[in-house]
This record gives sequence, C-alpha cells and structure tokens, in this order.
Amino acid sequence: MTIGSVRDQLQLTVEAADALERNLAGRTFQDFMSHPDLAACIERYLERLSAALGHIPPSLQEKHTEVDWQAIRNTGYLLHHIFNHGLDRRVWEVATAHLPTLKRALLAMIEDTKTTPRA
Repeated sequence: MTIGSVRDQLQLTVEAADALERNLAGRTFQDFMSHPDLAACIERYLERLSAALGHIPPSLQEKHTEVDWQAIRNTGYLLHHIFNHGLDRRVWEVATAHLPTLKRALLAMIEDTKTTPRA
C-alpha cells in the first residue's frame, strides 16, 4: 500500500538524499570504513531512499535515463536482506557517485508533479 501521494514519496526520497549528503560531507571511503556508526547511518538512509523509490511510478523514472535506478534499488534491497556482507564499496558508490544525478532527477520530478493534478 502506498502511503501519500507520488509527490510525498518523491519528497521522502529527496529528504533521504539530503541526509546522505549531510552525513557524507567531507568524508572519505576510509572514514566510512573506519566508523561503524557512520556506515550504519549511511546504509539506513540508503535503505529509506531505495524503499521510497519503489513507490515512484516507472513512467516518471523512465523520463530520467541518466539515473541508474536499478543499481540504487538493488543496493537498498541487498542492505535490507543481506546486512552488508561485502557491500561497503557498493554502498559508498551509490551514496556518492549516484546521488547527485538521482537528486537532480527527483527535484525535476517534484517540479513535474506540481503541474500534474493528483500526483
């Protein structure tokens, strides 16, 4: 069951992306690996982000082919079900390399839904 509108889900996803940016600011992969609490925080926000993506219609995602939607969703799924067995590099890559492109796409989708009734 979807909770809230598509716009609400997009906003939740942006909030998770913002939290990732905030917690990763000035950090390196070594910081991530050396601080288990930081890693747990990043993993949890990535899980939230991935879960919220599941409520965004494919028709909106298809307009933003620059985003590797599948890699982001898969990483969230793996974190949820495997509990980080060897996922450190993958989590770091999604949380850093994929995040700027994803966030731009999400913000564009929010703008698009402002002009679409009942989004």
